[in-house]
Amino acid sequence: MGHVDRSKLCTTSPLASISLGNAAVFLIGGLTRDVTPIPILLRSGDVVVISGPACWCAYRGVLRITRRNIATIS
Repeated sequence: MGHVDRSKLCTTSPLASISLGNAAVFLIGGLTRDVTPIPILLRSGDVVVISGPACWCAYRGVLRITRRNIATIS
């Protein structure tokens, strides 16, 4: 599940993510993949800010897109 940003040069800055478009399930785990991740439902316009050890050493990622809600232009 997910990834860890081990290449960040600054480990004191927070990580911000803005969700635009489709709803999705975001997972935040622990220091190893053995830790059961916590699912968070994100909708368009949601903002997630991760700081501290969770920012640079916790596994995280998008599990799945739950609903397609972007209008198409014909």
